[in-house]
Amino acid sequence: MLLASASALLSGDRQDSLWGNSLEVQTVGFFVLMGMVITASLMIGKSKLAITKLFIFSGLVSLLLLVIQTLRLFLGPEFLSFNQFLASTSTYVGSFNDLALFSGLVLLVSMILIQGVSFGWLGRVALSLTTILSLLMLAIVNFSFVWLIIGTLSLLMLLYLLSKDTWLRLENEERKNTSPFAVAMILLVVLTSLVFVVGGNNLGSAISKMTGISYLEVRPSFDATMDLVRATYSNNVLLGVGPNRFEDAWRQYKDPIINETNFWSTDFTAGNGFIPTLFVTTGLAGALAIVVFLLAFIYAAIVLLSPLNLKTVGI
Repeated sequence: MLLASASALLSGDRQDSLWGNSLEVQTVGFFVLMGMVITASLMIGKSKLAITKLFIFSGLVSLLLLVIQTLRLFLGPEFLSFNQFLASTSTYVGSFNDLALFSGLVLLVSMILIQGVSFGWLGRVALSLTTILSLLMLAIVNFSFVWLIIGTLSLLMLLYLLSKDTWLRLENEERKNTSPFAVAMILLVVLTSLVFVVGGNNLGSAISKMTGISYLEVRPSFDATMDLVRATYSNNVLLGVGPNRFEDAWRQYKDPIINETNFWSTDFTAGNGFIPTLFVTTGLAGALAIVVFLLAFIYAAIVLLSPLNLKTVGI
């Protein structure tokens, strides 16, 4: 956050870098918001009550967003548009592909909760509805990468759920019955993912005709993004052009050959990926800071999921 703030203050367009038009994901404001969320999660610590409340709140918000987005798809984009989200592919979480990523994340968390926590009938209804709506959003967007990730992880979860009492159970430990509800819901995700991984193109075309929604997200190639990185670093290698200013860098440094294509007038707001975009907007310092954070996060997750810690928390 500090590096992004320094880059924003030196960028020459502080308003765009700090807040943008609506707190875009590349702005300093969004980084601050994410920092507050991470800090809040660290403050919660191991309090089971606080973690439970956090999951319930996050689940209700996610379910509400999915319900509203589903209604907008079937009732028309004017429904709850607030004069901002007027297109059929406009969502509260960003682009249509962002909706697929959000739905995939919600689906992943739902599967973890389904197989790891016991719920009453109301909780099962809420989780079932969340799972079905997430699958519906993924089917409409039909983001093949998300389907592949969800399919792989759901299959691993299903195998774990069916075999955990065999290879994780101690010799003298009583065998626990596997929840039929958990098996059924995760199996639904596995089968749906398999269908879309195998026949995604044909199914996507059919769903597009049924819903009347056609979406194609175009972004710069990895090579084009790296060309912008090199051009940007010739002027400011440390802090880049400033958060949320990839569009300015694109207009200034893009390959002249692009002017001979159909995308000559297209102003891209991001590069080939989130981290490559950061190499342009926040420079080498900001991008490396994000990479170090992600590596530390992965290391912490590996330590947390080690057999010793799993036994400590009773899993």
